[in-house]
This record gives sequence, structure tokens and C-alpha cells, in this order.
Amino acid sequence: MRLEIKLKQIVGSRTRAKLIKIFFSKPNDSFFVRQLVRITGEEINSVRRELTNLKQIGAVLSQNRSNKLFYWANSKFIFYNELALIGFKSKKFWTEISKYNNKEGGVHKVICSKSFVFSSSEEEEKSADDVDMVIIGKIRLDKVSKIIAEEEKKIGKEINYMVMTKKEFNLRISGREPFMVDFFLKAPITIMGNYV
Repeated sequence: MRLEIKLKQIVGSRTRAKLIKIFFSKPNDSFFVRQLVRITGEEINSVRRELTNLKQIGAVLSQNRSNKLFYWANSKFIFYNELALIGFKSKKFWTEISKYNNKEGGVHKVICSKSFVFSSSEEEEKSADDVDMVIIGKIRLDKVSKIIAEEEKKIGKEINYMVMTKKEFNLRISGREPFMVDFFLKAPITIMGNYV
């Protein structure tokens, strides 16, 4: 089942689901109405109506610039993190990685840093050593590398990730490896899987 269909069932509108996906998968970007009409493929009146709804509940903010009204995700919205997580999971690279979730010996767990999932313009610059994502399970490194490389091109920055088996992960945790301790001290988010 496609993400838009699932979101529509939750939020009650296909257009609103598409707008949530757009705003919260690119929380640093702003969009004007006609641009959103093109991206969503929805009627302009439907897009305007849902933008009004999203603005009324505080999910998006707006501002006039150069005779155009621009909208963007409100990072202070009470459900910002939840919607940003939905936006994150709607990205193509995540969809590609999650395909390996149900495969024999595939991905069992994915843990991401908060700064990677909830990217916003207000965040501090991360260190080059910071890990963005840890993928636990058995998946070919060349497959992951290809998926990640495509996302890096889209976002214009490097993604620091690690792929390890459950056994290796548990050994690194029990051995209190410094980079793992540092990663978990920053309260990362489990994107997929509940235990290892």
C-alpha cells in the first residue's frame, strides 16, 4: 500500500497527506501554491483548502515574498517530530531500505540520529564523525551504498552510516565502543524494528 493511501486514511484527505509528505520530508524548504499544485498533481482549490487547514492547526507557516505566498513546515508545531518522521519515512531511500525488512536475513533494525531525521535550519552543525544511521541485519553493503549514494546526491551532503550484523551490534554495545556510546547518548530514534 502506497504511503499517500496510508496517510489519507489517517488524515482524511489525499491532498493533505501529500502536503504533509512534501513539507515534512523537506522541512528546510518553502513552497508557493502553484509549485505545490505541480508537485502534488491536485487541484489548486484543494491545495489552498488544505494549506488553510494545515496553517490553522499550526503545522505550517506562511509569508509573502516577491508577490508569492510561501509555506513551510513549522518546527515549533507540537506534532512536528511525528510529522517529520512520516516525512522521513516517505523518502525514496528509506522506502528502498525498508524493502529488506521482511526478507530472510534482511534488515532487522534501523536507528538514526535525531539530527538526521529531524533536520532543521536551527540545528547545530554536526561533527564529521557523527553517525547518522546504523543498519542492523544482513544486507549487502553494495546495495546499501547505492541507495545511500542516491540520497546523498539529492540532499547535497554525506550520510554517515554503518551496516552490521546483530552479533556485531551486540558485541559493540557490550564492549562499550566509544562511537556507539556517543551515538546512544544522543538519544537516537529507532526507525524500524523494536529489538535486536
